[in-house]
Formats: sequence, structure tokens, C-alpha cells
Amino acid sequence: MLNNSRFKYSLIGLLFSANILVWTAASGQLPNDNLQVDFFDVGQGAAIFIEAPNKNQILIDGGPDETIVKKLGEVMPFYDRSIDLLILTHPDADHLTGLIEVVKRYQVGQIIETGVIDNSAAYQLWQQLIEEKKIPVIIAKAGEVVRIADDLNLDILYPQIDLQNKEVADMNSSSIVSRLVYGQNSFLFTGDAGQAVAW
Repeated sequence: MLNNSRFKYSLIGLLFSANILVWTAASGQLPNDNLQVDFFDVGQGAAIFIEAPNKNQILIDGGPDETIVKKLGEVMPFYDRSIDLLILTHPDADHLTGLIEVVKRYQVGQIIETGVIDNSAAYQLWQQLIEEKKIPVIIAKAGEVVRIADDLNLDILYPQIDLQNKEVADMNSSSIVSRLVYGQNSFLFTGDAGQAVAW
């Protein structure tokens, strides 16, 4: 009788595991060997998710609210609670607020930002969370190259100078501009940089 019970519970566990695997496959969350770039609709603002063939993950900006958390849940496996790199192109609320939620809920490997002076409550919270979680921060400057995987680099094209601890008249014009290069393909990410910004 005991053996039958064990068999029954083992079978239930096996079926449950198979059900999760089928659900994950149907959700498109099984790993693949391709570069994945998702431009999320988060309302106002922007959020771009990149997953390299080696599974390194990057999130550029986070949108104006918690929508980004739901969007990440649609493209990342439910068990994956880490992101290798966050990029805050500039600290306006419609780019920053969602990233704050990501830092709260995910383990973040590294952050790239400009480090401009911003006295908003949201940016102060952002800095506090980074310090509490001891997340390494890189200050973006043109010429830097972030190696993500074999044959996959992120080139920082703008700003031309180090903006850390500097005041800027227009946050949009201080946006990080970067180019993702993968073999013969490339993607340009401009934050809110206008036409006056040259890179």
C-alpha cells in the first residue's frame, strides 16, 4: 500500500513537472540560440530588453511605472530573477521609475548611467537602492565598449564627455546613445536624445 502511494505521488509530481515544461514552451520561454531584442510597450517612455545567445540579459530604461515587471515576466523564465546589466539613459521619471522596480525585485549585475545631478525623489531612491545592493555602476562615455558575448558588443556613442556629478540644462540631451552590434546587424538606442545630439 505504501509503495502504491509513493508511486502515485511520484506520478503526480512527474505530471506536474511536465505540465510546467509544456506551459513554459507554449509561453515561448525556452532558451534559444538567437539574439533577442524586445521593444516593450510600457506607455510613455521606453524599455528595451536584450538577451544574448549566451543568455546575458540587458534592460535599457524601464518606463514610467511597474509595467516593465509584467513585460519581463513575459520574456524571461519564471525562475530567472537576475539581469546582467541595466542601462538608465537619463533619469527622467518615464525612463527611471520602472528600473527602480526592477532593482527592487531582481538581482542586477551592473548598471550604466550618466551620473548627472538630479534631485528628484525617484533618482534619490534609485541611488539608495544601488548603494544598499552594492551594484557596480559604470559612468557612460563615448568610446566605451561593453562586451556582451562573442561577436556581440554594445558601443557607447554619447555623451562625449563624463557627465558624472554635473548639472545639465536638458536631461533629454544628456541621454546615453548606444549601438548594439551583432555580426552584420546593429541596433541604435537613443534614449530621448534629439537631433541636436551628434554621435
